[in-house]
Amino acid sequence: MPLLPTNLAAWLLGLADRWFLKEYASFAEVGLYALGFRFGAVLETLFIRPFTLAWFPYLFSILNDPDHPKIC
Repeated sequence: MPLLPTNLAAWLLGLADRWFLKEYASFAEVGLYALGFRFGAVLETLFIRPFTLAWFPYLFSILNDPDHPKIC
């Protein structure tokens, strides 16, 4: 339950840029911005998130290894 307000706030902040852009740009420009934003989100999902999900468990797995400063 404590994550609900945080997730709601993150969702609103993620969409707030389009509301502000709507005031200063045309709907076509906001649509292009939203398309580019979506494309960036897909790239993050395909390339950055898998690395992040694998990297931190790996770091914790080598924490007690005496050579871990050389690995990281």
